[in-house]
Amino acid sequence: MYLLEITNFFGRFHPLLVHLPIGFLIISVILSAFNKVNNFSYTRVLRIIWFLSFISAFFSALMGWLLSQNGYYIEEQLYLHKLTGFILVFLSGLGWIFQFLNIPKFLKKFNNALILVFLIVVGHLGGNLTHGESYLFEYAPEPIKTVLISETKQKEFEELPLDSIGVYQDLIYPIFSSKCIACHNNNIARGGLNMSSAIAVSYTHLRAHETRHDLVCRLLLE
Repeated sequence: MYLLEITNFFGRFHPLLVHLPIGFLIISVILSAFNKVNNFSYTRVLRIIWFLSFISAFFSALMGWLLSQNGYYIEEQLYLHKLTGFILVFLSGLGWIFQFLNIPKFLKKFNNALILVFLIVVGHLGGNLTHGESYLFEYAPEPIKTVLISETKQKEFEELPLDSIGVYQDLIYPIFSSKCIACHNNNIARGGLNMSSAIAVSYTHLRAHETRHDLVCRLLLE
């Protein structure tokens, strides 16, 4: 329990640190693009900024990994954000190391281009985790929203016979999955409530476990 608290404490620094590598990497890429002359002072400054880019990306990813261990996020949604984040750290490290090596300039430019692409991807995936997948385009003009935001299942159900729709699996569970299960699952059951399955939230199961948490008592209307 103590280890989990320490993990959560440091993990919550991720939203604070995550903005540092964004700024440093953009500055590094811009300065690298204008580094046409082998000026020692310019090169030394560039190496320092690339180092700050790498080290801030590394610690931001580390804090993000610690934050992901608390079980508040659904693993399927978290996986790509973690993977692309670690790749971005690797590319940042390459960008720093390249400043000390005599390598073709096109390799540096290619690495810098990848960094910019992954910055956008990682940031977008992180935003999806925090605000939801439709947050960015929720108030977009209707033609854009139609293309970028997928139709919901409820609209698809209009074309289906009623007896083919599962009330829990098709109507209730999707809501639990997007709003509740990240904090009420097999690993972390806040308020003593596990909502990962129909059995777990059934009246008989909650009654059988005789939990006295306030949240469960309210569900049992006690």
